[in-house]
Amino acid sequence: MKPLLILSAVNTGTHFVRMMLESHPLADWCIYEDFQLLNGELLRGRLLGFLRGQIGVVDFLSDFYEVRARNEQRLAYVRSTQHEQFNLVTQTRRTARLPLLHAHAGHDWLSMDIEHLPLAMAIPVRHPLLMVCSIFRRNRYADDIADEAIAAARWLWDGTGWRDGASPRSFVVVNPWQVDRHGIGNLLGRYSLPRTGNTDRFMNDPPRVNETLERHKSKPDAARYEQPTEQAEQFRRAKARLLDDGSIDDCLVSWNQKIRESGLWDVYCQRCIEHQVEREP
Repeated sequence: MKPLLILSAVNTGTHFVRMMLESHPLADWCIYEDFQLLNGELLRGRLLGFLRGQIGVVDFLSDFYEVRARNEQRLAYVRSTQHEQFNLVTQTRRTARLPLLHAHAGHDWLSMDIEHLPLAMAIPVRHPLLMVCSIFRRNRYADDIADEAIAAARWLWDGTGWRDGASPRSFVVVNPWQVDRHGIGNLLGRYSLPRTGNTDRFMNDPPRVNETLERHKSKPDAARYEQPTEQAEQFRRAKARLLDDGSIDDCLVSWNQKIRESGLWDVYCQRCIEHQVEREP
């Protein structure tokens, strides 16, 4: 069975979507692209080879399930611990379950035809300036990362020119001021995942996933989240202003211009309109 690919630009709500799916007893624990094969190669390289048609589906699935089997016990412990932080019930996993794989889209993805990638995708969508704030809070040399994230999000979130037979994509808007019930409901329905107490929690009283995982240092890449720098504080304040009254701090002005010139803002707004969620606080 092919995995559902949670494909995201950095800092756009990956862990919210990942944990919402993992909390369902019919879904598996999510495998990350940076997990290693026995030969030391990252799964990411095999994934990109498969998506580009350089590796067959049988070989890719063999690699994926080999990685999954070797990490199953560790993942079960780590992810169960994460879910307990949110009082999410870790239910017994059934044999027939939806495999999950996460990857971050970057420049090496942009030459691919997203409509005909051979995997179904779940794609988080987030206010672009919140994405930029998170990048600068968590990375000392963030300009190139932010530029790449804007390009990747523009590629991922765009829906113009879709054709019949395109790869299935489910979008979920992940903003703190409004739950995307439409997106979550569509994602669960597409993969025949009936609503449970856990999924209802994400729809009705969603956990603040990033804040809690950072506080407990239980995010997979938690070491990156300690940036006690003037830059981090500046963008933390900019995020607070944006959420408080919608105002754009000076440090975000040039990034706001880049986002609009790239067309990302229009694509983001279109997703919000389709999902009937407010685009701004």
